[in-house]
Amino acid sequence: MIHLPASALLCLVLVLTVDSEDGKGEQCQGTCPPGWESFRNRCFQYVAQEKPWAEAETECIRLGGNLASVHSEEENTFLVQLIKSKRPYPAWLGGSDCQKEGTWLWSDGSKWDYTKWNPTEPNSSGVENCIHTFWAQLNWNDIACNNRYPFICALRPESVLA
Repeated sequence: MIHLPASALLCLVLVLTVDSEDGKGEQCQGTCPPGWESFRNRCFQYVAQEKPWAEAETECIRLGGNLASVHSEEENTFLVQLIKSKRPYPAWLGGSDCQKEGTWLWSDGSKWDYTKWNPTEPNSSGVENCIHTFWAQLNWNDIACNNRYPFICALRPESVLA
């Protein structure tokens, strides 16, 4: 059996999911499955179980999607409201810079075209490679990926039936 350190597993998961997507950030069509919430033709699910980032991403993949990517202020506001309606607590999003320090990527392979960093973030210096929402205001914070948080999954476009 091969044993990988958590950081190597995280980067492997990120590489596999980014490489598996076309990166166009297309939006799903149709209605969301039960337990998922729709916003602008995307489907999101809050998962209350606390997991490290890589395990959260793996769970989202098992559910047919990835950790959520965020592409607009409106989408971020929707996700903040979703988190606050469930549990006003930090939650993982799908951003990571584990492939190259300072180069942030979404685990679903979509374009990095929006940010909502908390003031002075990101500030990792190579140690904090994953994004979670940051307490009361739920702006973004970079933090070590082995922390355990609830998370938001988003379905890939082909995962939703028309």
